[in-house]
Amino acid sequence: MRAAESAVPLFDDGNEVNLLEKMTSHAQDLSNVSFGYNEANCSILEIGQYSTLNIPTREAFGDRFADELSVLMKLRYSLKEDTSLVTILSHRSHVLFQIRINPHALIFVTTRRRHYEFPVSLLGDGAWHQVALSISLERLELHVDCRLVERVSWSNYFGMGVTTEGLIIIGGLIESFEIPFEGALQQLTFVMGDSAAASEHCRSYNTTCTGSFSPETFFNPSGSLWEHSPAWLEVPKETNEIQDFSAQ
Repeated sequence: MRAAESAVPLFDDGNEVNLLEKMTSHAQDLSNVSFGYNEANCSILEIGQYSTLNIPTREAFGDRFADELSVLMKLRYSLKEDTSLVTILSHRSHVLFQIRINPHALIFVTTRRRHYEFPVSLLGDGAWHQVALSISLERLELHVDCRLVERVSWSNYFGMGVTTEGLIIIGGLIESFEIPFEGALQQLTFVMGDSAAASEHCRSYNTTCTGSFSPETFFNPSGSLWEHSPAWLEVPKETNEIQDFSAQ
């Protein structure tokens, strides 16, 4: 598996892929996206509702996607609807991997449209939250703000089944009825091959900016740095209604 080009591994067993770094370095369209800093002077990405951040999945992960991994996130949003945070699509536009959030839950969608819903009532409060999803051969685990939310055993798990032939997308419209993600990200890191990294999230990340992206990568097509946006601006609230995701 190809190592992440700009990430320094935090975990001995894991190949760490800093997706924010990959996106800001390789995405063709950075419209409706802006760069800022939080109170600790860590770089953050403000994502507007109509942003279309995507790169080829192979660009992020190489030729293979691990069956065991951790997804480490630090995010802030205040939408009241179900929205897609990160999605991996096949070359036929089928959902292979997806993390969705709403004010009441985090939803993990895998191949064959299997849904795992974790009850979390605070993600849409407009504050920063650390979220870590552990995917192992035996189970799923969700950690939020350094606490284990829930542990769920797999049913007939035969591996992730994720190919790298398609696209990986942050936010965006995956389904026509959706409300696109709008908020801010400080970290979105995949630790491939290491399901234990999720439980170490706070110890490895809480006091540093590790996992953020480098400002030098955040350039517009003219070669100049994109306009900075204040990190403390409140994420606008949406009022549009969305269909019940469970009805899909």
